[in-house]
Amino acid sequence: MPDYVRVKDKSTGAHYTVLAQAAENDPDAYTVLKQPAVNENGDPLPGEIPSENTGQTATTQKKGS
Repeated sequence: MPDYVRVKDKSTGAHYTVLAQAAENDPDAYTVLKQPAVNENGDPLPGEIPSENTGQTATTQKKGS
């Protein structure tokens, strides 16, 4: 099973799940967060984009999900 981590993209502020190796290979691009990266089934959690009005993040879902 792949090892996932939750990260914050330093350029956009978006939060999403990536493979741990990707985050380790590019530390200038990501800040690793202490949030869960996967759901109870081991599936990566959806991304979150920062809200322009509040500075907080909003969950993004694929259409049809």
